Amino acid sequence: MDTDVHLHAIGLGSAAAWIALAVKTKLRGIEIARDVAMIVCLIYGVLLFAHVTNYVTFFRYPGNITRIRTGWFVLFNLAG
Repeated sequence: MDTDVHLHAIGLGSAAAWIALAVKTKLRGIEIARDVAMIVCLIYGVLLFAHVTNYVTFFRYPGNITRIRTGWFVLFNLAG
């Protein structure tokens, strides 16, 4: 439990520092959009890797991991 609190404090502190620096350097909207796009691409890559290695089974039918929910998987890749 102590480790969770410690790691959450580090994460919240990093977010607060990012916001403070963004305000201090007058971060523009286009730069925020670039940062969000980078984070979304990183999440997409991690989820795709997790799916390929069967760590995430969201795109599989419950009880049958050999069949893929093709519609959701194609939509996910089109959005990515």
